[in-house]
Amino acid sequence: MAYSSSVLYGRANLTAVSLGIHQAILDETTAFVTSRKRYGEPLYALPSIKLKIGQMKSRLMTARLTAYHAVHLLDRGAACDAELMNAKLNNVESAIDSARNAMEIHAASGLFADRPVERYLRDAYHMFAPAGTSDIQLLRLGEMALGLSKGQWSTRLCTKPTTAASRQGDAHSAHATGHRRGPSHEAARNGLRGRS
Repeated sequence: MAYSSSVLYGRANLTAVSLGIHQAILDETTAFVTSRKRYGEPLYALPSIKLKIGQMKSRLMTARLTAYHAVHLLDRGAACDAELMNAKLNNVESAIDSARNAMEIHAASGLFADRPVERYLRDAYHMFAPAGTSDIQLLRLGEMALGLSKGQWSTRLCTKPTTAASRQGDAHSAHATGHRRGPSHEAARNGLRGRS
Protein backbone atom coordinates (compact mmCIF):
# COMPACT_ATOMS: atom_id res chain seq x y z
CA MET A 1 0.00 0.00 0.00
CA ALA A 2 2.83 2.42 0.83
CA TYR A 3 4.46 1.79 -2.56
CA SER A 4 1.18 2.48 -4.33
CA SER A 5 0.64 5.68 -2.40
CA SER A 6 4.14 6.91 -3.16
CA VAL A 7 3.71 6.19 -6.87
CA LEU A 8 0.29 7.83 -6.95
CA TYR A 9 1.36 11.02 -5.17
CA GLY A 10 4.86 10.78 -6.63
CA ARG A 11 3.44 11.21 -10.11
CA ALA A 12 1.72 14.42 -9.04
CA ASN A 13 4.91 15.72 -7.42
CA LEU A 14 7.10 14.79 -10.40
CA THR A 15 4.56 16.47 -12.67
CA ALA A 16 4.76 19.68 -10.63
CA VAL A 17 8.56 19.67 -10.60
CA SER A 18 8.68 19.01 -14.36
CA LEU A 19 6.25 21.86 -14.90
CA GLY A 20 8.48 24.22 -12.92
CA ILE A 21 11.57 23.13 -14.84
CA HIS A 22 9.69 23.61 -18.11
CA GLN A 23 8.64 27.15 -17.17
CA ALA A 24 12.22 27.98 -16.17
CA ILE A 25 13.49 26.66 -19.52
CA LEU A 26 11.09 28.89 -21.44
CA ASP A 27 11.84 31.93 -19.26
CA GLU A 28 15.60 31.53 -19.62
CA THR A 29 15.40 30.93 -23.37
CA THR A 30 13.13 33.90 -24.08
CA ALA A 31 15.44 36.14 -22.04
CA PHE A 32 18.43 34.81 -24.00
CA VAL A 33 16.91 35.34 -27.47
CA THR A 34 15.78 38.83 -26.47
CA SER A 35 19.22 39.95 -25.25
CA ARG A 36 21.39 38.15 -27.84
CA LYS A 37 21.95 39.94 -31.17
CA ARG A 38 22.50 38.28 -34.54
CA TYR A 39 22.86 40.19 -37.82
CA GLY A 40 22.08 43.41 -35.95
CA GLU A 41 18.71 42.18 -34.63
CA PRO A 42 17.61 40.17 -31.59
CA LEU A 43 18.06 36.43 -32.04
CA TYR A 44 14.29 35.95 -31.84
CA ALA A 45 13.94 37.73 -35.20
CA LEU A 46 15.08 34.52 -36.92
CA PRO A 47 12.04 32.44 -37.98
CA SER A 48 13.65 29.18 -36.83
CA ILE A 49 14.07 30.63 -33.32
CA LYS A 50 10.45 31.82 -33.21
CA LEU A 51 9.37 28.34 -34.29
CA LYS A 52 11.29 26.64 -31.47
CA ILE A 53 10.02 29.17 -28.90
CA GLY A 54 6.47 28.57 -30.17
CA GLN A 55 6.91 24.81 -29.77
CA MET A 56 8.21 25.28 -26.25
CA LYS A 57 5.27 27.54 -25.32
CA SER A 58 2.72 25.14 -26.83
CA ARG A 59 4.23 22.18 -24.98
CA LEU A 60 4.22 24.13 -21.71
CA MET A 61 0.57 25.15 -22.09
CA THR A 62 -0.50 21.57 -22.82
CA ALA A 63 1.62 20.21 -19.97
CA ARG A 64 0.12 22.72 -17.54
CA LEU A 65 -3.43 21.72 -18.50
CA THR A 66 -2.74 18.01 -18.00
CA ALA A 67 -1.08 18.69 -14.65
CA TYR A 68 -3.87 20.90 -13.31
CA HIS A 69 -6.57 18.50 -14.48
CA ALA A 70 -4.91 15.48 -12.85
CA VAL A 71 -4.26 17.13 -9.49
CA HIS A 72 -7.75 18.61 -9.47
CA LEU A 73 -9.18 15.09 -9.71
CA LEU A 74 -6.73 13.82 -7.09
CA ASP A 75 -7.71 16.62 -4.70
CA ARG A 76 -11.36 15.72 -5.14
CA GLY A 77 -10.72 12.03 -4.38
CA ALA A 78 -11.81 10.96 -7.86
CA ALA A 79 -10.39 8.04 -9.84
CA CYS A 80 -7.47 9.62 -11.65
CA ASP A 81 -4.70 7.07 -12.23
CA ALA A 82 -4.84 7.57 -16.01
CA GLU A 83 -4.80 11.34 -15.66
CA LEU A 84 -1.82 11.23 -13.29
CA MET A 85 0.09 8.88 -15.59
CA ASN A 86 -0.67 11.07 -18.58
CA ALA A 87 0.30 14.24 -16.69
CA LYS A 88 3.63 12.74 -15.60
CA LEU A 89 4.30 11.41 -19.11
CA ASN A 90 3.34 14.65 -20.84
CA ASN A 91 5.15 16.97 -18.43
CA VAL A 92 8.42 15.05 -18.32
CA GLU A 93 8.60 14.43 -22.07
CA SER A 94 7.63 18.02 -22.84
CA ALA A 95 10.21 19.44 -20.44
CA ILE A 96 12.93 17.24 -21.96
CA ASP A 97 11.95 18.23 -25.52
CA SER A 98 11.90 21.91 -24.61
CA ALA A 99 15.25 21.60 -22.83
CA ARG A 100 16.71 20.13 -26.02
CA ASN A 101 15.26 23.03 -28.02
CA ALA A 102 16.73 25.47 -25.51
CA MET A 103 20.17 23.86 -25.83
CA GLU A 104 19.92 24.15 -29.63
CA ILE A 105 19.00 27.83 -29.36
CA HIS A 106 21.72 28.58 -26.81
CA ALA A 107 24.28 26.51 -28.76
CA ALA A 108 27.69 26.67 -27.04
CA SER A 109 26.42 29.39 -24.69
CA GLY A 110 24.19 26.80 -23.05
CA LEU A 111 27.25 24.98 -21.71
CA PHE A 112 28.63 27.95 -19.77
CA ALA A 113 28.15 28.08 -16.01
CA ASP A 114 26.42 31.48 -16.16
CA ARG A 115 23.53 29.91 -18.13
CA PRO A 116 21.33 27.39 -16.29
CA VAL A 117 19.98 25.69 -19.43
CA GLU A 118 22.31 22.71 -19.26
CA ARG A 119 21.30 22.15 -15.62
CA TYR A 120 17.61 22.35 -16.58
CA LEU A 121 18.19 19.63 -19.17
CA ARG A 122 19.81 17.42 -16.52
CA ASP A 123 17.03 18.21 -14.05
CA ALA A 124 14.38 17.26 -16.63
CA TYR A 125 16.06 13.90 -17.20
CA HIS A 126 16.02 13.25 -13.45
CA MET A 127 12.21 13.31 -13.57
CA PHE A 128 12.12 10.55 -16.20
CA ALA A 129 12.49 7.31 -14.21
CA PRO A 130 10.84 7.79 -10.78
CA ALA A 131 7.23 6.52 -10.58
CA GLY A 132 7.73 4.77 -13.93
CA THR A 133 9.46 5.70 -17.17
CA SER A 134 7.46 7.01 -20.11
CA ASP A 135 7.21 3.48 -21.52
CA ILE A 136 5.69 2.28 -18.24
CA GLN A 137 3.19 5.15 -18.28
CA LEU A 138 2.22 4.28 -21.87
CA LEU A 139 1.97 0.56 -21.05
CA ARG A 140 -0.38 1.28 -18.13
CA LEU A 141 -2.44 3.72 -20.19
CA GLY A 142 -2.75 1.08 -22.91
CA GLU A 143 -3.90 -1.48 -20.34
CA MET A 144 -6.52 0.96 -19.09
CA ALA A 145 -7.75 1.67 -22.63
CA LEU A 146 -8.06 -2.08 -23.30
CA GLY A 147 -9.84 -2.72 -20.00
CA LEU A 148 -6.94 -4.83 -18.73
CA SER A 149 -6.09 -2.61 -15.77
CA LYS A 150 -5.96 -4.25 -12.36
CA GLY A 151 -7.78 -1.32 -10.80
CA GLN A 152 -6.97 2.24 -9.83
CA TRP A 153 -4.90 3.07 -6.78
CA SER A 154 -6.49 6.48 -6.60
CA THR A 155 -9.87 4.90 -5.78
CA ARG A 156 -8.32 2.49 -3.26
CA LEU A 157 -6.45 5.24 -1.46
CA CYS A 158 -8.96 8.06 -1.57
CA THR A 159 -10.81 8.85 1.59
CA LYS A 160 -13.32 11.24 0.09
CA PRO A 161 -16.53 10.05 -1.56
CA THR A 162 -17.11 11.50 -5.01
CA THR A 163 -20.89 11.65 -5.09
CA ALA A 164 -22.74 14.68 -6.36
CA ALA A 165 -23.74 15.54 -2.78
CA SER A 166 -20.14 15.44 -1.58
CA ARG A 167 -19.04 17.62 -4.50
CA GLN A 168 -21.67 20.18 -3.51
CA GLY A 169 -20.51 19.95 0.10
CA ASP A 170 -16.90 20.47 -1.00
CA ALA A 171 -17.89 23.50 -3.04
CA HIS A 172 -19.88 24.96 -0.14
CA SER A 173 -17.05 24.26 2.31
CA ALA A 174 -14.50 25.82 -0.04
CA HIS A 175 -16.67 28.90 -0.46
CA ALA A 176 -17.24 29.25 3.28
CA THR A 177 -13.57 28.92 4.21
CA GLY A 178 -12.15 30.75 1.21
CA HIS A 179 -10.05 27.69 0.24
CA ARG A 180 -10.76 26.47 -3.24
CA ARG A 181 -7.73 24.39 -4.10
CA GLY A 182 -6.31 21.29 -2.50
CA PRO A 183 -2.67 20.53 -1.69
CA SER A 184 -1.88 18.79 -4.99
CA HIS A 185 -3.16 21.73 -7.02
CA GLU A 186 -1.06 24.08 -4.92
CA ALA A 187 2.00 21.82 -5.43
CA ALA A 188 1.56 22.10 -9.20
CA ARG A 189 1.17 25.89 -8.98
CA ASN A 190 4.22 26.15 -6.73
CA GLY A 191 6.15 24.01 -9.21
CA LEU A 192 5.71 26.92 -11.62
CA ARG A 193 7.05 29.41 -9.14
CA GLY A 194 9.83 27.22 -7.76
CA ARG A 195 12.30 28.11 -10.50
CA SER A 196 13.54 31.49 -11.56
